[in-house]
Amino acid sequence: MKVEPDYKSIGALFRDANVFRVPKYQRGYAWKNNQLDDFIDDIKNIINDKSSSEHFFGSLVCAQEECIGGHERVNQLVDGQQRLTTFMLLASCLIKKYYNLNEKPNEFSEYISEKITELTERYINYKKSVNKKTEYVRRLELSRRDDEFFFSLVSGTPMEPERDSHIRLKSAEIELDNFLESLTSESTIDKQLDQLDALEKVINESCNVIHMITSKVADAYKLFQVINDRGESLNHTDLLRAKTLGMADDKNSEHIFNHVERIWDDLDKEYGSQLEKLLGYYYSGLTGDKVKSSAFYDQFMDKVIGHTNVKPEKVFEKMNLIYKELNKIHKITNGEWPYSESTLTAWQRNRINVLVKNLKHTHPIPLLAAATQLKESQFYEVVRVLEIFFFRYKHICKNKIDLATTRYLKACRNLNDDSFTVQNFKKDLRELLIKDASDEQFISRLKDLEYIDPKKGDNRSLRYLLLGIEDSWRWFQNGMKEGASGREKNIDYSAVYEFSSITLEHIYPQNAKTANIEMEQDLNKIGNITLLDPQLNSSLGNISYEEKYKFLVNDSKVLLNKAFENYPVWNRESLSNRTEDLLSAAKVIFSF
Repeated sequence: MKVEPDYKSIGALFRDANVFRVPKYQRGYAWKNNQLDDFIDDIKNIINDKSSSEHFFGSLVCAQEECIGGHERVNQLVDGQQRLTTFMLLASCLIKKYYNLNEKPNEFSEYISEKITELTERYINYKKSVNKKTEYVRRLELSRRDDEFFFSLVSGTPMEPERDSHIRLKSAEIELDNFLESLTSESTIDKQLDQLDALEKVINESCNVIHMITSKVADAYKLFQVINDRGESLNHTDLLRAKTLGMADDKNSEHIFNHVERIWDDLDKEYGSQLEKLLGYYYSGLTGDKVKSSAFYDQFMDKVIGHTNVKPEKVFEKMNLIYKELNKIHKITNGEWPYSESTLTAWQRNRINVLVKNLKHTHPIPLLAAATQLKESQFYEVVRVLEIFFFRYKHICKNKIDLATTRYLKACRNLNDDSFTVQNFKKDLRELLIKDASDEQFISRLKDLEYIDPKKGDNRSLRYLLLGIEDSWRWFQNGMKEGASGREKNIDYSAVYEFSSITLEHIYPQNAKTANIEMEQDLNKIGNITLLDPQLNSSLGNISYEEKYKFLVNDSKVLLNKAFENYPVWNRESLSNRTEDLLSAAKVIFSF
């Protein structure tokens, strides 16, 4: 591999006949605020430090070939597009600033017009003569996903952003505009021009890069892989996009390439920075393997796409499937039911939201993705098992989730080789419960569970406990007939309580008018906490139990509160008896 490194300033780079083309399937603009702030700070430091003559901004890795006729030199820009795009935006903002200064007649208007022409021909459009005619060639073209939007910015006709990279480009332009405004805060136009001249001199002479040139794109990619600089590194999604588009890029199958590119564009537009995580969920659900963050690209290519002899048609088929599956996975991550046509109740469909959003259990998302191949009723069973298991095993008994994750991945493999059954899955998780979250351990931990000041915690475990008991309270009170299947049959599916809106109420009040020392010590224990409709909670406040009693028994829709009929007086004995009832209910309700 022959490499020709050329250390030069940005001005020298564009004084030459260089034009730059980002490969059509390369990732979009990726610089965020921290990279942009560093870039601007570097420019400021050069301007302010008169003794410093230059600053190194990293490398540009290119595959270069000369155009027919010996005019511009076309550089396929494999690495360095982020910094070069940002320099181009800075030049564009500088031109825009000159235009703004020339809006009103002034003594420097001719000089400013010359500056606009000079900067435009150096940084925006390369001027050449062909057959005695003047033609202009754009100095920098980005990938298909960004180029039209980028051109709209540098040409002064901005479009509405359509994806994350567009938003980042627009944000960069705004930040660079603000930088120029701060730089030219002097009141007189001649002083402003002095500042702009100083900035242009810095760009032209003091901002240096290494222009590394190879003759082949493949060699340029190899060179890129061994270079580590301050640019925003390619992530695995970028590499997968580039690889699959390269595999689909056949001159005889242009329509297939366009379809695959459109899929990647749609994925980027719809999921943005979430895309790599969603692909990871898909990979684990499909293979039953854990994602290795440093090797995900290789894992995905090995197990999902394939490295060799994969025809463009097959690439499209695989990417089309990925697009459909990611749509379902995205729904799951948002706590949405993944079946578009459902025969289940709103309460049943809401369980996935309880699992993923309320209990914040994301480890089984690959399993849930794989389980969408099951009948809807079986998928629901899986969700219910996971919900109960996670609450008991992790929320209450505080076990690490690693052993459970191993079983989730095993279930993914079983799903994909058609050996999965819900009963076997329950059996695998029961083994963990027996060992580390037995009935004795579970009840012991529940006795220690306390209400927390909302400023210090979210009480999600306590809220879920009481909601779960509420859902199955009728079944428990009626003797737990038919076991777990009877429990499901007795749930009032019409009562869908919003997890965050149902409130927790102290029976013995938090700020009692007359303190009872015995009751105060159990103030925040589960026996002294109940559920209440939001409108009732605010009205009850810190009133006495005698006043609160009629609201709980007569006005609340919560079944748990009807049991206060058994406690006309609220004292230490009442609290203890209610605690035992709740613990007995929890032991059988949170099991499978």
